[in-house]
Amino acid sequence: MEPDSFLSFVPEIREIEDRYYKYFISLENFDSIPSWKKEAGCICVSRPTNPTGNVITDQELEFLIERANNVGIPLLVDNAYGFPFPNVVFGKNSFIHRSGMIQGFSLSKLGLPGVRTGFVVGDSETITLLHRANSVINLTSANPGQFIALDLFRSGRWKELCEKIILPFYLKKSIFTQEAILNNWSSQIDYKIHQSEGAFFLWVWVRNLSLSVSDLYPILKEAGVIVVPGKTFFPGTDSNWSHREECFRLSFAREDKEIEEGVLKIGKVLEKFLK
Repeated sequence: MEPDSFLSFVPEIREIEDRYYKYFISLENFDSIPSWKKEAGCICVSRPTNPTGNVITDQELEFLIERANNVGIPLLVDNAYGFPFPNVVFGKNSFIHRSGMIQGFSLSKLGLPGVRTGFVVGDSETITLLHRANSVINLTSANPGQFIALDLFRSGRWKELCEKIILPFYLKKSIFTQEAILNNWSSQIDYKIHQSEGAFFLWVWVRNLSLSVSDLYPILKEAGVIVVPGKTFFPGTDSNWSHREECFRLSFAREDKEIEEGVLKIGKVLEKFLK
């Protein structure tokens, strides 16, 4: 990508009770840089979001649709973890589609990561252009994933798989991981967990570290646990924004014993590097 290809707007951060918080789209920040309306070719969002597990509200999505339509550009929504499959969404949000939107879907999170199959929904003009590009980029696209998907959708089994197996499994994992953190981390650690609304991760914000999360990464790795530092998930934002280096992504797509061991190791490392 070219430098400065992305422009991001800092979210509104709302703290929820003692140990939680949530990002919201800041309507004021969104229009704080008027030039985006001339320079942007697309508005992009994931729902639920990797890495935070945040699900933007239906109202926020409608706001983005309106903003995109006003300047005549697409709104691209990544549904890799969301609607209608694998539907790893813990709340009561809705699937919304409007003219001008481009929505991406993947079979990876249905338990088929190896087939590397996904599809796109959008206006006919957009799909025609993507079809032409895909025919050049992928001269011989693999077929197994398409045949498996066709059977899943024709039979309707995909819906039962999502609602009765995938969603309950990851909701249980999310709750287990949150409780492991809340029950085991020292009260001296000034941390907050982003409200877990979907996907396969927790997003943790620690405000009283003496080192950046990027600097803690090799220390955590040496302790036997891997987290993803937050700064990699903030393209286009001010590099001086300290929040980028106070957050990390923690996957809960592991066995309970591994999750608990990892949480304990993280907590011990964090305690050593408090301000």
